[in-house]
Formats: sequence, structure tokens, C-alpha cells
Amino acid sequence: MPKCPTSDNTTISGVWEDFRDYCGPRPGSMNIACKEELYNEDLDFYSIWATEQGIADPLNDSNYKVFGKWFSWKLTIGTNSGANLPDRTRDHVGISGVFCPYDTNCSSIRATHMTGSVPAVQSDHGDYYMKIEARGSKWGFGCTYSGCQYLLDTGHAYFYV
Repeated sequence: MPKCPTSDNTTISGVWEDFRDYCGPRPGSMNIACKEELYNEDLDFYSIWATEQGIADPLNDSNYKVFGKWFSWKLTIGTNSGANLPDRTRDHVGISGVFCPYDTNCSSIRATHMTGSVPAVQSDHGDYYMKIEARGSKWGFGCTYSGCQYLLDTGHAYFYV
């Protein structure tokens, strides 16, 4: 399996499906409304970036390669600005861009995908993100924020498999 997502599709929607299936959340596991909302959110961020780069008609399927490069960056690095790392690359805990569903910065789509619904109580986790960790024989993402509402309620950090 390649380290970065790849696609043989020649349309933006096809590349989106392939990359999301590789990196998650997987389109096949989402209901149609969530899938459309996430797709439109990704296209909005891409369109903003592409327009800033001077790309005419960025949503035209002829730009599928440009979209693929940008989307690979977004999914693997975690920023919406392709080829532009966050300002503070070392001033955080966990994987920058992987938000706990109990963080106010987590999108409602991601929170719903991870927990089944948007948590009633969320808090700003600041520079604390989720990190890859193992719990027994399972690997997943664990929250690193000591003030997370899930941790305060249950006594253990949120863990997503």
C-alpha cells in the first residue's frame, strides 16, 4: 500500500472518493447528507486555495491532478493551504489537524462520524490534538488534552478506533 493516497480517476469527485476511502472518513460508511456536506466542505477549501493560486475554474474536472495534490496534502499534513505548513509545527501535542470530537475545533461531521452525534459539551483543546496509540491489541487515536470533557466524565482519555 502506498504511503500517500493515489487515484486513477480523472474527475475531482472520483479523486475525492478514492482519497477519502484511503484516509477516512470513508464515504461508504457515511450517510448521503454527511458525505455531501464533507465533500462540499473539502471543495470549498480547495476552491479558496486554488483561486489564491490563480487557477481559473478550479472545480473543472480538467484540474483533477491539481485537486489530487492539494487533497493529498490536506489529508496527510492536515492544513487547507497546500504546501503551507502550520505556523507552529512543534508547539503542539499529537497530530496537528486530528481533532478530538470533544474539541470545539472539531467539525460537526467528524464529531458525528466518531461518536454518532455532536457531543453536548465541547471545550477548546488549544494545541492538544489526538495522537496514534495502542490500547491492548487495538490501534487508534487518543486524545491528549487533560481538560477534555470525555476524560473528565469517564476518567479515561477519548480513544477512537
